[in-house]
Amino acid sequence: MIAYLGTEDDRKKMIKRFEDYDLANGCLVFKIDKVSKKRSDAQNRLYWLWLDLIRQHIYVTTSKIFSQQDIHEWFKDEFLPKQPIVISGKTKHVAPSTTRLKVKDMHDYLEQIDIYCASKLDFILPTPDELCVEGTGYRDAS
Repeated sequence: MIAYLGTEDDRKKMIKRFEDYDLANGCLVFKIDKVSKKRSDAQNRLYWLWLDLIRQHIYVTTSKIFSQQDIHEWFKDEFLPKQPIVISGKTKHVAPSTTRLKVKDMHDYLEQIDIYCASKLDFILPTPDELCVEGTGYRDAS
């Protein structure tokens, strides 16, 4: 059984279920997980803005042309832990989709990109307030 407790009424119903459970039917094991939201819209907007700015910076500094998707794939491969996928006995290790990252994980991923750009590309990414207020942890320093 999976139960989501999001309201006080949900909690009361679950407590009632446990109180009414007949222990003669056997033991129960409970696993409690906190539901974590997927990356926020603000994080997503910031991420794709950054990818475009990084793409432009690379073009200006190296004359190499990359798409946002190219940069996206490169950073995923660089910073996200790869998951093994086995099909017909053949294993491939692939980075997960950023759409599945939780808010905290997306924050960490953005931070890695920010640090990388500053240290390896000599490029300071902007953190505009209108994109950063919700869930990213970033704030404009000005």
